[in-house]
Formats: sequence, structure tokens, C-alpha cells
Amino acid sequence: MGSSRQSACFAVGDRLDPSVATTPLSPTYSDDGVVVHWLRYHLVLVTRRQRPFFEDAALAARADVLIRQAAKGLECRVAVCEVRPTHVVLEVEAPAGLSPLSVATRIARGAAGPLKAENEAVRRSGAAFVHRYLVSTEAVPEGDCAAFVARVPTR
Repeated sequence: MGSSRQSACFAVGDRLDPSVATTPLSPTYSDDGVVVHWLRYHLVLVTRRQRPFFEDAALAARADVLIRQAAKGLECRVAVCEVRPTHVVLEVEAPAGLSPLSVATRIARGAAGPLKAENEAVRRSGAAFVHRYLVSTEAVPEGDCAAFVARVPTR
């Protein structure tokens, strides 16, 4: 009974210090005052018609910056951002109040506007990303990612 060890179960209304982990493998939880959570979404954003916009290293670097800015504006944290020639693979830690669709849509739109304004090839295509996203709570296997990208029309 006199144990100083913290229980892994919490009553409604208890506040969890996010820095306290119950095991070495525990994630760092966030506490917004209502929900203690750790939500990570894995996203795949595909360029319009699979155009290889991001073969250009400068444009790929700019996309990375804009994606991170868009995520920060949503109070999300980008853990991984891999900008590939025809798509972007992200791992995003998000607040509990944002749906996965909202996270994907708002990050894509937040990056697409400036990309379109700053780059002629993106502007001529009409959009930076398609409006179909792959969203998962688990890492997306490379084969699944490739299959999803391949399903995006090229014409």
C-alpha cells in the first residue's frame, strides 16, 4: 500500500504529468486539461497527377518547411517528414480535438497555397496535392504506400 509507484490507471479528472512514464516504452503523453493523449497519424500526401514536383531539391526543402509550419499552426508536431518526388510521407503528433481527416486536409492546404504561389510548375498543374489522403495510426508499409500512390491518376 505504501508504494510510491504511479498506477497506469487514472480516474476521470486526474491530471497526469506528461513527463511521467509508467514503463520505459511509454510515449510522452499530452494533457490538454480534458484529455490525456498520444495521437500519432501517418499520412501520405500525393502530388497532383503524380507529378514529380519534389525532384527539385529546393522545392522539396520548401515543401518540408511549409508542411512543418502548417502543422505547427494546428498545434501538431511533425515527427517525420519525408518529401519524395511524387508524394510526402508524414508522421504527425496531433491534439485530441483534431480528426485525422482535418489534420491531413489542413496540413496539405497550408503547404499547397504557398507552393502554388511560389512555383510555376505547381501553379500550372492547378494544385500541389490531390484531395485523397492515406491516413493511418500505424506506420504505412512501403508497399502499401506505393500502391496508394499508384492509384492516383496521372492524367
